[in-house]
Amino acid sequence: MNIPTDSEDVYGSHALPASLAHLRAIANARGAGLFDRRLASITRKLLYLLTSSPYDVPVFRSQKLRLYPKSNRCEKRAFVGLSSWDQGERAAIAADIAASVAREAPFVFLDCGANIGLYSLFARDEALALGKPFVGLAIEPDPVNQKRLAFNLDASDARDVTIAPFAIGREEGIVRFVSSVSNRGEAHVACDAETNPCIELPMRPLSDLVKAHGIDHIDVMKIDIEGHEFEALEPFFDAAPKSLWPKKILIEVGRDQKTDALSLCLDRGYRVEKAININAYLALETPDQTVDWP
Repeated sequence: MNIPTDSEDVYGSHALPASLAHLRAIANARGAGLFDRRLASITRKLLYLLTSSPYDVPVFRSQKLRLYPKSNRCEKRAFVGLSSWDQGERAAIAADIAASVAREAPFVFLDCGANIGLYSLFARDEALALGKPFVGLAIEPDPVNQKRLAFNLDASDARDVTIAPFAIGREEGIVRFVSSVSNRGEAHVACDAETNPCIELPMRPLSDLVKAHGIDHIDVMKIDIEGHEFEALEPFFDAAPKSLWPKKILIEVGRDQKTDALSLCLDRGYRVEKAININAYLALETPDQTVDWP
């Protein structure tokens, strides 16, 4: 679906001066240790002082993004401090992409709660580096995030990633959604007791979106929809053939690794392959090889 971008300016209109771009590159080339994180923080503050948001910058090997780091935690890390952003999670995904190179089928990445596209573009970047065909479906309901996502995909010429502008849940309909938050990554489907201002957005079941986009397998699914994961996953597992269940799932589980969504996945045949900070990387024990929609 064609989503209007967050700005009419072309990519590069908000590029850093060469000297500051070099300074950013030096900070991002560092590791994830305490000194490196402090250096990233100092560099970021210096760039804030000398320039103004947004910033058009290269990210990963070859992706091009427009970042608004003061309003989104993940954009802050992508701007300066990339090495400390979900390092273990990205390594797990990269390993699976590398392991898939010998297979003819494209690597299919499902990004539920895509935000501004960092995970989708990271996975795409890894696949491109290995010459692996790639298909991405970026599901993002928030209108502000959608525009930023669309701009970043367009700037990166990521025609192999499609945006699905929906919340995901049990059934098709309209859902109350909290968009006005200080950290854009925390935009979420409203709970019954929600007191924050809400907007109304379309919702569709995940199985419907997968079917509508002609996806016949999912190599990795990242799902981060601010506590609504169970409501999205349970009807998907019930409706979709097992051949369409993701081979791997990256999901937030908290420090104690006790969430209804994690319990659901374990009950359906997944195991925790890696516990990474507050996330779990799950593997399906016996993935089916045939697609047979009911």
